[in-house]
Formats: sequence, structure tokens, C-alpha cells
Amino acid sequence: MHGIIFVLFSKFVREKHDMKTLFKIQEEAGLKFKIHEVNKSHPDEEIVALLQASCKILKVELTDLLESFGYYIAPELLKTYKSYLNPEWKSLDLLEHIEETMHRVVRSNTPDADPPKLEISRISKDQVRIIYTSPRKIISLGVGIIKAIGDNYQEKLKIEQIDIEDGTQLDIFLM
Repeated sequence: MHGIIFVLFSKFVREKHDMKTLFKIQEEAGLKFKIHEVNKSHPDEEIVALLQASCKILKVELTDLLESFGYYIAPELLKTYKSYLNPEWKSLDLLEHIEETMHRVVRSNTPDADPPKLEISRISKDQVRIIYTSPRKIISLGVGIIKAIGDNYQEKLKIEQIDIEDGTQLDIFLM
């Protein structure tokens, strides 16, 4: 998992709760003294441990935690990758091109970060379909990011999620 996710997760917990809660989560996850560097890849097991510890300590469901975290990190990701995005794009345009913009940069700068594989189709001017496949199975993170992208562009998006054989299909509609 890319280090930026770890760094933003720590910031998320500190801002939504406090430093004491972050330390409890890190200790519960067995990562009390672990430093995650922003531009390096770190073992998936570590983010899994942090997420599980967070759910236990915060008494929240994993899907809710991931969606909230995804919504939280989207503005930072949009700012980080702004130079790769067409300023004329709106929500669905950005989603349509996320693989060749943001994910391409992640893969070239941190080859072992391994962002999820997204098969993206523009179904119509008002619909994008994303097929998400990743052994991490954290689609709720992506759902939170998509919702925040819609809000960033002041567009109402409807997301329909369908589990498929090898992953999850998201149909995103502009309302």
C-alpha cells in the first residue's frame, strides 16, 4: 500500500478523534513505533491491521470507516495530482481518466505500491462504469473518494454497487 494512505490515515484519525486515539490504534495494530514514509510502499498487512484496530477501538463497521476515510482523503489526492488533471474536467471525466492520470503516476513513481486495477468505461455522458479488482477488497474507500469528487465539482452522483465474480462493479450516474 502506498505510504500516502498511511500518512493520511494517521491525519484522519488525529483530526476526527485525537492523538491519544491514534496511539491506541497503532498499539492495537502492533505498529506503535512504525513510521510510514509517504513516497514508499508498505505491506498491505499493516493497513489491514490499522483498519481492524480502528474498527475495534472506534466501534465502527469497516465499510463505514473506509467510506469516511475515502471521503476525507479525496481533496488531498486531488490537490496532489492536480497537475495531471485537465482543468476542464468534471466528476465523470476525472473518474473516466483516473487510471491514466493518478494511477499511472503512482505506478511509475512507486512501482510496488500496486493501486487497484480499474477497468473504466464511459457508458454515456451521464454515466461511468468502474470495475474494481484488488485483493485488498476495500471498495468502500473508493466509494468515499467518488462521493467527495462529486462534491468537489458540486455535482450530485448516484453510485450503484454490484458484486461480480472477480471484483465490484460501480455504476456512477450524474444526477
